[in-house]
Amino acid sequence: MSDAILNQLKQGLQLQKAGRAGEAEACYRAVLATAPAEARALNLLGALCINSKRPDEAASLIGEALRHRPNDPQAHGNLGLALKDLGRFEESAAHFRDSLRLAPENPVMLNNLGNVLRELGQQDEAINCYERALQINPNHAEGWSNLAAVGCDIGKYERAMVAADRALALNPQSAETWAVRGDILRNLSRLEEAAQDYRRAVELNPGLHAAMVNLADAERNLGHAQESDSILGRVLAADPGDAMAWHSMGVLKEQLGEREAAADALGKAIALAPGLAQSHYQLAQLRGRRTSDEELRVRSELYAQPDLTTEQRVYLGFALGLAHEQRSDYEQAFRYWAEANRMRADLHPYDDAKSRDFVDRIIASFQAARPADLPPQGPGPQPVFVLGMPRSGTSLTEQILASHPSVMGAGELPYMEATTKQSEKLAGVASPESLARLTAEQCAALGRYYMSRHAPMPESTRYVVDKTPMNFQYIGLISRILPHARIIHCRRDPVDVCLSIFQRPFEASHRYSHDLESLGTYYRHYERLTLFWRSQQPLPMLEVAYEDTVADVAAQSHRMLDFLGLPFDEAVLDFHSTRRLVRTPSATQVREPIYTDSVHAWKRYEKWLGPLLEALHGSQPAEQDDT
Repeated sequence: MSDAILNQLKQGLQLQKAGRAGEAEACYRAVLATAPAEARALNLLGALCINSKRPDEAASLIGEALRHRPNDPQAHGNLGLALKDLGRFEESAAHFRDSLRLAPENPVMLNNLGNVLRELGQQDEAINCYERALQINPNHAEGWSNLAAVGCDIGKYERAMVAADRALALNPQSAETWAVRGDILRNLSRLEEAAQDYRRAVELNPGLHAAMVNLADAERNLGHAQESDSILGRVLAADPGDAMAWHSMGVLKEQLGEREAAADALGKAIALAPGLAQSHYQLAQLRGRRTSDEELRVRSELYAQPDLTTEQRVYLGFALGLAHEQRSDYEQAFRYWAEANRMRADLHPYDDAKSRDFVDRIIASFQAARPADLPPQGPGPQPVFVLGMPRSGTSLTEQILASHPSVMGAGELPYMEATTKQSEKLAGVASPESLARLTAEQCAALGRYYMSRHAPMPESTRYVVDKTPMNFQYIGLISRILPHARIIHCRRDPVDVCLSIFQRPFEASHRYSHDLESLGTYYRHYERLTLFWRSQQPLPMLEVAYEDTVADVAAQSHRMLDFLGLPFDEAVLDFHSTRRLVRTPSATQVREPIYTDSVHAWKRYEKWLGPLLEALHGSQPAEQDDT
């Protein structure tokens, strides 16, 4: 290399570091005009193209550099970055590995490889890369941040939080890490804290639109629909090509009952990012909308692509299952659902012994606890917990109640889970054992804490409905801290419940949901616990069967309102017209008039449900309990 070329390359590099990218690019191109095969110039220009969001050009330039210098670890790393930006993750990972083969002790390259492996859904391998990088450089803040992000991916939230806090101790100005911390808190149902961290991220980097979208989602889940819509509007005004913002807008519009607007927003997300499988699924599950033949063809072709991540394939599988069910091709529908659930089960295996032990501990803790002598109910709304297994009719029940002028429907809330965490802090032991150690004063404080989480309500509100299905686990705690609460227990044919869960992409925390046998055994644990609550009668509890509601909505509405001591109001019969934010996966279904096609829907799939039927009842489904 001549001195002139070397000086030009040094000058270009200095200009690039000074942020003068245009002048740096001119230097590199001047070198290549006289020496087209100069690998260093090709590599440096390629790196500049990566930074200026020209990954196609970058990949071409760096590929040419490697043709001349195939053992350049930095060029392999740069090509890995360009290919990552192009979504060619397998090729990207190969070049990062080549770079590490040539220069093994490079924490930045290990971190980059971890990022690509995370994109490929290979979380364990990604963790290994981040940990190796941090062994080499324990003060690598980005490595700690990425370790926190992948920990959040796999549900290791406590470890993830430790890593995020370590990253912030090293670099408190990292907007990306504040956003990761927000993700962890959101997964822990600590939504207010998550929103604070997302706001911090956006303050540090107003262009970090991913954090703004997550902030909008947190606000939506807190019931702040207008704020969520405003945030998403600002993102889309700045960048109309942000697919995730359109996806979130679609979810918001669906929950507001604006079905056409939801479909339009989700369609825009898919047009911008055809591989955005969550949008394909969200669009497919909109009640009253049939998947078109063209949509089915596109999703089928996408599903067949070999380089999909596991999560992409899972969401597409559920979407394809719904499309084939609409066409009465039940065998094909079930095949897609079974494949999607098998992938989820591999990632998040179910431990039945753990579930059985948890129910045993709940029962033992309740029996050991002393009733708290709490003061009479004070002024303000009284809580109603609508609970049961997921897909048992909780959303329909809440929508009926929320149509009454004296009832506020709050949706699925993380408040009781957060209250349980507070009980652990007060008692000094984990839940459910914390229940037996709570004093009357602590129970009263926890009751106030739970009610304080609700947003202010109109003075006319007599009842506020928390329709989180899994609150059936907390009836013992509810009875101690909110003795004036009411419970409406939703029941449905157990096979219909379990099949309906199997047909949907439940979160990783619902590990039982990804396998037919696991669904059956988990249902039996749920059944044992709810039978225990009924035998103990810790709180007034009304049993409402889904089948009875769809058969005679007026009769069941009268039963529920009588249970709450409310006068009948005709508005509850027009529940599907009620305008409100419905924070549940059943958001569009509860805006339909009563339909009966979900009753005994399992019979269409009976020939494939052997493991479920065996786990539930031996070989045949039991009769529905009408109590």
